[in-house]
Amino acid sequence: TTTGFVALLPKTSYYFQVRSRNLDLVYSSFTTVISTRTSPETQVPVTAITVPAAGGYLTAFTTIQGAASDNLSGVTTTYVRIRRDSDIFFWTGSVWSASVADLTAVLSGPVTSRTWTYYAGAVTVVDGGVYTIYARSEDTDGNAESPGVNISVTVDQTSPTAAVTYPVDAARYNTLLTISGTSADTAPGVVDRAEVRVKRVSDGLFWNGAGFAAPVSWNTATTYPSSWTYTAVPVWVNEFDYVVDARAVDKAGNTGVISASKTFTFDTVAPAALGIISLGDASPDQGTALNLTWTANTETDLKDYRIYRSTNGNVTVGSSWTITLASIAQPGTTHQDTGLTPVTTYYYKLTARDTAG
Repeated sequence: TTTGFVALLPKTSYYFQVRSRNLDLVYSSFTTVISTRTSPETQVPVTAITVPAAGGYLTAFTTIQGAASDNLSGVTTTYVRIRRDSDIFFWTGSVWSASVADLTAVLSGPVTSRTWTYYAGAVTVVDGGVYTIYARSEDTDGNAESPGVNISVTVDQTSPTAAVTYPVDAARYNTLLTISGTSADTAPGVVDRAEVRVKRVSDGLFWNGAGFAAPVSWNTATTYPSSWTYTAVPVWVNEFDYVVDARAVDKAGNTGVISASKTFTFDTVAPAALGIISLGDASPDQGTALNLTWTANTETDLKDYRIYRSTNGNVTVGSSWTITLASIAQPGTTHQDTGLTPVTTYYYKLTARDTAG
């Protein structure tokens, strides 16, 4: 007769006695004590690397961290290996060597569920270099994980760049719904995000996404491979000046220099209304041209004039009105309208347009 036992601990002595019982439920005496010792377990530990992230970017090594588990005998040692991929050299703890070097991590936590750390601040790196990190563990019974786990990381010590392309410097706008620009990083670096700063010149306060406040605020833009846009703009105030600049942050955490600033004025007030003060026949013998003259608008942000013509003077500027000249750059104050039909009454309207449109 045989029986079995489960869930026993490895490398542990167990002692047994046996007795029997008949149909009358009478028990015999126990047998002599016998003992046996279980064999070492053969399950290998499982190791994971949590910091840095696999495929990530960093400016330098600081700490390498992870976890190691063994539900039976427990983890006793975790080894870390750092390889420089450019020449397949390994970090020994002080120098790079062609010989494979296993570095011992510091363990903490319960033996069956460890966390581990290797302090890698002394590792020397080069900008643009790719490095592979290996980790493996052993348990109390000597079961060694093989090959373990590995990840690759890229060192990036070059800062990205950003520029504001809209708004244009020194421009005036009557609407501005989107601020946009470009960003770039030197390979193998990759831009993670562009950030935008908006300052109100009148009081030196900065836009934080909800209002203007004293602390400098950088607002995250929607970032594409080589460009970015920012649409969470403030409510612009008429005749206020604003300064916009940008910077980029790459996936290694490098923050680029602040871009060249772009200053603009928000302007929603149209230039003053004007009237035509003189309207004369430019071709008395043919009746096909008229000369128009008006007083100059003296506003500093004036861009040009527009003249509208119609044969119906009782309607506002619209489908029955024709722009006889789309743009007369200031300081011009005269215009000759040609190609007219003789013995016809024409009506004219004059408008001024500023640089904000």
